[in-house]
Amino acid sequence: MADDVTIKGLDGVLDAMSKLTDKVQRKAVTSALRAGAKPVQAAARRNAQAIDDPATAEKIYRQITTRALGKKLVRKLGADAGVGVGVLNSHNDHKRDQKKDGVDAYHYAWFIEEGTAHQKAQPFMRPAGESESGAALDAIAASLKQSIFGE
Repeated sequence: MADDVTIKGLDGVLDAMSKLTDKVQRKAVTSALRAGAKPVQAAARRNAQAIDDPATAEKIYRQITTRALGKKLVRKLGADAGVGVGVLNSHNDHKRDQKKDGVDAYHYAWFIEEGTAHQKAQPFMRPAGESESGAALDAIAASLKQSIFGE
């Protein structure tokens, strides 16, 4: 379950948002969440680049992306909207990325993040989320203000 987060500096935003249509509200919130995900994505890419093996062609950092979460997952989390930062790994992602840059998707990125019985964990996603949480919240606040008040 997602934790409740309070962001300071958004005075009047909730009142202004309540006057908007549901569709416009969703767009503004999703756009703000994507803006908040950018610093986390950048930090995750830097972290992954630091642990990528330069002797191989595989580059995990190229596969780190941001996506809006689907309605079912958002409801399951008990939220109204959501954006995730992660490593591409599904079969469809694999096909798309091979066409895009000729690089395979990295299903093994999870093994690097969590470790295995044979390999020590080298986390790169969690530290990015932890270190950039303040910047993410600031970006969300700024984006919401911009989309609602035009500030």
